Amino acid sequence: MKHLTDNSAEINHCLRRLWNGDVTARQDLIRLSQARLLRLAETMLREFPRVRRWEDSDDVFQILVIRRCRTLDRCVPDSTAVFFQIAARELCQTRAQ
Repeated sequence: MKHLTDNSAEINHCLRRLWNGDVTARQDLIRLSQARLLRLAETMLREFPRVRRWEDSDDVFQILVIRRCRTLDRCVPDSTAVFFQIAARELCQTRAQ
């Protein structure tokens, strides 16, 4: 059975739309990846309890979405895997600040 948040094909489709200049694809991409990005934020906060003292997962998620949007304006990843690798790197940068 396909997991509800396993929507890599849809995310790849949005990435192709972005490559082709469809600016509305960015919003769809964030919506489709929301559950996975939120899980990344929650995981990071579990691993860094001192950060959790100041931020909750929704705050970290919001910062991550803003960063993802800015990054997508500059560079469109060529796959779902790269999209989430960059998101994880951006999440680590959020933690470092």
